[in-house]
Formats: sequence, C-alpha cells, structure tokens
Amino acid sequence: MEKPEEENISGVHEIQWKLPAPNVYTYASVISSCARAGQFNETISLLDRIRTRAQEGNNTETIRPNSWIYNSALASCVPNAKTIYESTKLNIDIAGQIFQRMEEDCRSGFDCMPDIVTYNTLLSIIRGISQDKLRNNQFYDFMVIRNVHNDSENGHEQLVMDILDTMSLKNVPKDPGTYHNAIKSCELHPESALNILDMALGDTQMLERSQYDGWGSADRVRLYLINSALSVCGAKGKTSLVSKIFGYIKTFNLKADSDSMMSIIKCLSASGKSDDSMIVLNAMKGDGAANSQCVETYGIDVIGSGITSSSPIIEERHYSAAIAGCLRYRRLFAALKILNAMKLHDLRPNPTSLQGIILAYCKLATDEATLEFREARREYAKSKARGPVFSAHHTTSRTRATAALAMMRSLEDAPVKLRCVVASACAATGMWYEARDILWDLHISAFREKKRENSTKVIETDKGSAIAELPRLHRSLLKLCARSGNVTAALWFVDTIQDLKSKLEKISSMQINDLPDYSYHYNKTKMFETLAASVPEVSPLQHGIGMTGEDWKLLTIAASKSAHWKVCLGSLARLQPYVELTHPKLASKERGKSSLARLNKGYDKLSRALTAAVLAFEIRSQYAWALRSIYDWIEWGGRRPPREAIFSVCRILAARGISSEITSLVTKIVEMKDYSKQQKRSNVLTFETSYEMAIYIEAISVLYNHGLYDAADELYVDAISKGFLPFSIIEETTKSQFKIDLHGMNRAVAHSAVRVSLQHFIQSKKIDQVERDVLIITGKGISSQKHLRPVLRPEVQRMLVEEFYPPLSTSSLPKNIGALKISSHDMNAWIRHQEEEKGARFLAVAGVLKSITSGSRLKKILSMSLERFPSSSSNITSSIESISDEMIM
Repeated sequence: MEKPEEENISGVHEIQWKLPAPNVYTYASVISSCARAGQFNETISLLDRIRTRAQEGNNTETIRPNSWIYNSALASCVPNAKTIYESTKLNIDIAGQIFQRMEEDCRSGFDCMPDIVTYNTLLSIIRGISQDKLRNNQFYDFMVIRNVHNDSENGHEQLVMDILDTMSLKNVPKDPGTYHNAIKSCELHPESALNILDMALGDTQMLERSQYDGWGSADRVRLYLINSALSVCGAKGKTSLVSKIFGYIKTFNLKADSDSMMSIIKCLSASGKSDDSMIVLNAMKGDGAANSQCVETYGIDVIGSGITSSSPIIEERHYSAAIAGCLRYRRLFAALKILNAMKLHDLRPNPTSLQGIILAYCKLATDEATLEFREARREYAKSKARGPVFSAHHTTSRTRATAALAMMRSLEDAPVKLRCVVASACAATGMWYEARDILWDLHISAFREKKRENSTKVIETDKGSAIAELPRLHRSLLKLCARSGNVTAALWFVDTIQDLKSKLEKISSMQINDLPDYSYHYNKTKMFETLAASVPEVSPLQHGIGMTGEDWKLLTIAASKSAHWKVCLGSLARLQPYVELTHPKLASKERGKSSLARLNKGYDKLSRALTAAVLAFEIRSQYAWALRSIYDWIEWGGRRPPREAIFSVCRILAARGISSEITSLVTKIVEMKDYSKQQKRSNVLTFETSYEMAIYIEAISVLYNHGLYDAADELYVDAISKGFLPFSIIEETTKSQFKIDLHGMNRAVAHSAVRVSLQHFIQSKKIDQVERDVLIITGKGISSQKHLRPVLRPEVQRMLVEEFYPPLSTSSLPKNIGALKISSHDMNAWIRHQEEEKGARFLAVAGVLKSITSGSRLKKILSMSLERFPSSSSNITSSIESISDEMIM
C-alpha cells in the first residue's frame, strides 16, 4: 500500500492509506472468484470493463485483455468432481460467451489468441453435461455450425471433434491432456470415447512431441490415453469395449498398470457381474487358469498385458474396489471370499478403502431392513391382527449393521459423514441404543466445532462438519422411528436434538469445558412435560439444528403407531405455528412471497400428522380430543382437514352413538371453501376425485354400521340435495312404474337410498295405492370383490323384511338377476300401515294438546304443589284462578 501525506483544511498533515491500482493478476483473481461463485454476470461485466478501458486508454499502464485472463475465467467454469454431473446449462453458456469475446478481442488486435490451455479447458467444461443441455446453447451452435461434424447424433462427440478440428485449423498443438479431456468429455457415451482414442493413437505428431515434453516415451502416452478410455468404458460396465481397448495394450506391446486393472474391476461391478471379480484378481496374481477363464468369458487377457506371477500388479485398493462392488449388488458371499483372500496375502484395507466397505455394508443393511419391514407388514395384513403397531425381525440386516459398526469403531477418527450413515443403518435395523450413542458423539463434536468457530484459534479438519451433517441425520432417524412406530426412541432423539439446540444458542456465554452431559438416560416424565409446555413461536434455527414442523410430524406418526395418544396431543400443539404459516390468508402473488400453491404443498405435508394423531385417539377411544383436534386444525390451517382424519373421527363418534356431532362436522367441512388446486372436474363424481362425496359416503357408512339409520338418512338427504350423491328414484310416468336405482352404491348408501326413496314415495304420491310392482335395481355384482356375487341384493332383501312393517317381500325378475321386484300388493299394505300409523300419531298429539289447553293437567300439577307447600296456598290459588281464566279466554 502507498502512504501519501495530505494536508487538511487546518494545515495538519494526515496519513491516508491508498490501495495500488489493480493489475492483470487482480482482475484474473476476481474474475475467477466470481465465476466459481456462480456470479457469471459479474464475470462478463469485468471482462467487458477490461476491453472498454483498453480500447479507450492512451497510456501503456492500461490493462489489456490477454489469453491468461480469459483462460482463468474459463477455468472457473469447469465443474469440480462433486458437481460434475450437476452442471447446468448456464456453465457452458457462460463459457461460450467468454470464448466468443476472446476471439473477438483477438481479431481486434489484443493478445488473446486461444491456445492449448483454452481448448483443454473447453473440453473439460462439457464433461458431464447432458445431451439436451449440450445442444441447446449458443456455444454448441457457434462451434458446430462452422465445422463438418454436424451429421453425428451424439452431441458430445460432435462438439469434441469440432474443437479438435478447430485446433488443427489454427495450428494449435495437441498434447496428451487434450485427448484425455476429450475422452473424458464423452464419458456418457463410451463408444464415442473409443473413437476419440483411435484418433489420439493415430496422432503421430502428438506422440513425437510428447517424448520431449516430460512424458519420456510414446508408450507412456499411449498407456495414459488407453487408461482414460478404460475408465470411461469401465464406469458404464461396457465389457465388450473394455475387452477391445485391452487388446490395444497387447497390440502396442505395452504393460498394463494398476489403473488398468482397476478399470476391469469397476467394469465388472458396474455390469452387475461382481461375482467374477475374484477371477480377475487371481489372474492379476499370475494364475493361468483364472486368466484362461477371464479370456473365455470376457475376452480380456490379463497375463497377455504384461502381468506375470513374478511381477503381479495387485494392490489392496483392487481388493477393496471388488468388495465394494460385490456389496453394492448384495453379493455378500463373494465379498467375504475376496476379503479372506485379501487377509491371506497380508493385505489390509487402508482407511479410504475401509470406509468404502463400511458404506457398502450400511447400504446392504438398510436395503435388507426395508425388505424385512415390508415382509412383516405383509404378514401382519394377512393375519388380520388387531393392534396399533407390528415389529419386524431384523435378523440378517442387524448382522450386517453390526459388522459396519465394528469396522467403523476400528478407525481411529471416522469422518462425520461415515458416522451418520452407520447411525442410520443401526436405526434401520432396530439397533436404537447404538444409533443413540453415535448421535451423542456427533453432538459433542458439533458443540466443540461451534466452540472452535467462536475462538480465535483456527483448526482445519478434513473429517467434515458435524453441524452441517446433523440436520439430515436427525430427519433420517426420526423417519425410521416413524416407520417402525418406536416412540421411545423418537423421544430420545427429540430430547437430544432440543438439548443440543439450547446448548448452541447459549454457547456464547459458555466456557470450553462446559461440554454437554449426555450420560443421563431418557426420562419419560421430563420429556412429556417438555412437550406439554407452551407452544413456541416459529423462528429460524441456528445452523439448522432443532425440531422443525416435519420433525414434529414424524414424532406424531411414531406415537400414533404406538397408540401413545398423549404424545400425539403434545406434538399437535407443537405443530400449531407451522400449520398457521400455511394459512391461505398469507398467500401472495408478489415475488419473493409464498404463493397459494406453495402454502398448499406445505399444508399437505403437515396434514399427515393430524391423521396419525386422530387414529391414535380412535384406538384409545378419546373421541373428545379427536373432535377438538379437528376443529383446532381447521382454525389453524383455514382449510379442510384430510379425509382420512374425518373418517377416523366419524368412526369413533359413531361407536359412541354421537350422531349429532357427525352431522354437524360433515356439514361444517362441506361448506368450507376448497383451497386445493382446482382441476378440471369430470361430469361424474367418484369417491377418489370428490372430497365431499368421500366424506358423505364414509359418514353414512359408519352410521349404518352402528345402527344409526335415522342420522344416516339425514346425511343422505343432505348429500343428494347438494348434488354430491345421486338421487336413486327413477319414476317412469308413461308406464306409472316406480324404480329405485342403486348402481354404484355401497351397502350403507343403498340402505339409506331405499329408506329415503320409499318415504319420499308415500309423501309425494297423490293416489292411495300403486298399480304396478316397484323395481329396485341392485346390479349383478360384476364390480364386487367376488365376481358375480352381488352384495347389495341380499342386503336390500334383508332390510325390506326386517326393518319394514309389514315386511316387504321381494322376488327376482325373469332373465334379470340384477333387479328386485316388490309386489304391488305388499307395497299397498305397507302404504296403508304408514297412513294408519300417521293417523294414530296425530290422535296422540291431539290428545296431549287437548289436555294442556283445557287446563286440567296444569291445575292438577299446581294442586299437588299446594299440598306440599300449604303456606303458599293463597298465592297458588289465585294463580290457578288467573291461569284458568286465561285458558278460557
């Protein structure tokens, strides 16, 4: 920095610091940083600024664009190893713009001629780009339109060939790195990589130049390029291409190295033939029989590539890669066989290889645990057992998770990500205590990591960040608890998560020795008191550590499967602020704010918690809490609750005989506004597409199942009046025949339909008797669970005989088993009986009214009161006389 002295107004000299003017290195560093951070607009802006100032500048100190600056900008667009397959179309678009500016500045007289570094960088940028993203960009059109390789269907090969042709036209020399990048750019298309390899091996000028550029010999370059092609074809499992490329080693009289052998092993693993890895490993040790089998099966001559028993090329990483490939495809026996062979040769996996084996074991354990869980659920469904939850016997998966845990503990300092994977594998196999121990260790690491962040002492570590990995682990553990219904383990994890959150929030006032004490055991009373506390406000979590709405939902599901309704009740209270944030009144079309579709998506995710809680209330017969939770959820979210929750509430209320609450609940929900995504509705409503129809059908069904027929009829009338259920009466006026169509109805709805239809018939008819038989269309049972075994017909026959007086007998129509016939004689007898009952009811009501209006009943009641309270006789007598006078008047 410069330190000039300047004089202020008062005449006192002040020292002011001034940074030097930016130079070419400054601009190159800033441009690279902006491009790596994804700020491509700033990158282009800085390049334009350099160009503009160079065009306007008159002195020699002005920075001028050059190849070094442009190559730095292009290098920052190259994806790294972790994001190579996540590269977006934007990367190559920006690289194309930078390259076009580079050529324009070169034509303008600047020293910006694209060189070998430029084209090598361009080849690296297109690696991992999908075919669609590659073709739909300006750079592709810019490079391809001026060359001749535009007849190829493969966009990668076409673009690579055009770049190589451009280098030849501009006399830019190619080096082994150029062809290496070209081959790697075609890794999505191994056949194209083989074509590039043929082109590279035929470039004699490049091979001759490489002998003097540090490569030593042309054979070394050939083997380098062959290994590049082997890695591309091996990663895709192309054994035929690997065999062909391996033939080049024998053709050029080369000797394969360790990388060549690794490509073969990876190829067998990628092609699903990892069982044969042991054959290749034995051939690599110089076993002639194994080599013959390898040649016969895959056409790969390992010994012919320079491998002999006296000079074998086999390392522990070959064994480790073979074991990982076997475990990836669940070939446990083959993996153990290779591991035993590794021990016989006094080889031990290095930490990196051992971590790969541990990850493979964890994946194997997790996949097996999933299969065991599905099998247990299938057996539970077959047995038709009753109970809130079932357990899976994790025998095989637990063995593999135990092996992964033992190998992890053998490492001196296992990486954070590896410990997280092992913890999830342990939880998936039911090893909850082991998973909790690993979680506690990770929490201690996160606490210490936060302490290091606040301290001035910087400690670098390559083991990963515990704070960054813990949120994913927390979610994974709670998901596994919800899947297995283990509420005890879920409460362990929730308690530990909340404890770490509070520790991190207070870390600024804590000392370094105040580490959290995780030696205590879980206390159910303490945890429940925590859940029953006042509902907190939703606030951003520090470092992502803490319980979110999704986490509370998972706890609710775990508690529901264990039928712990009190935990469900406490979890619903914790979900209130998260549900309120999805209220439709908070929706906005402004940019940066939540739209209604986004709020609906968040609400749907949380609604599973309500269904789970209500199911737990149903199991424990807590009908009051079930009903209260529904109304509270409606108030919080401003939407209709999920239909499964309504079904459960209707079942529990019907079991208690509280039909009035079912009617009022259904009426309230149906009248609410539907905020879900409006789809084009068909003319025919179905149970799956219509929320209202599903609610009505289920409510009527549960009322019918518990004998509450009057309430079911009331809901049926309400449903047909609003158009959510079809009206079953079909009256043919020309033939004067009355029909009831029950097609598409279940037994409960059909029951109400018949009852309501017949009552409607006698109330609307102006004649005293019917002239023709009444028809009830039930269907033939084509859509029933047991084909052609009708369900509605026997139910309707039973109802007409047992629930109607006098009984209404039915008979089948000739040549039509899908319809019933009630004779006109029986129908007229039932109508007369209904009229007589109606008259008797009217006479009874009239008698009651007469006794009341005559005053005799009221006088009798008051006289009895007079005998019991003689002191009030005068007042009561006067009251009787006044009331009698009013009655007479």
